[in-house]
Amino acid sequence: LRRGEGLKPVFHAIYRLADEVIVGHECLTRSTIPAFERPDHFFRISQEANILTPVDHHCFKTAVAATADRDPSLRFHINLLPSTMIDIPVQHLLEVFPANRPRSSYC
Repeated sequence: LRRGEGLKPVFHAIYRLADEVIVGHECLTRSTIPAFERPDHFFRISQEANILTPVDHHCFKTAVAATADRDPSLRFHINLLPSTMIDIPVQHLLEVFPANRPRSSYC
């Protein structure tokens, strides 16, 4: 998959319960390929094909890229598998974040 091909970012709002204000989003990546639209299918097939780490890394890059033009006051929660954090050098993960947004914007 090339960036954006077959994948789409999906944002789920995170609310502060006291006043129901949106304070952030969980940013996920979903497949646009009909047989793989459910994340459990997509990631299970990736694991069975022994490509889970590169697929997760690609999903991570897609999700982060989708946050670049979002409200700078919001925080973004982006999932990353532990195996990806072990297998991908930290510098490669950090390079993905947009320069125009503080890294503290991400959880």
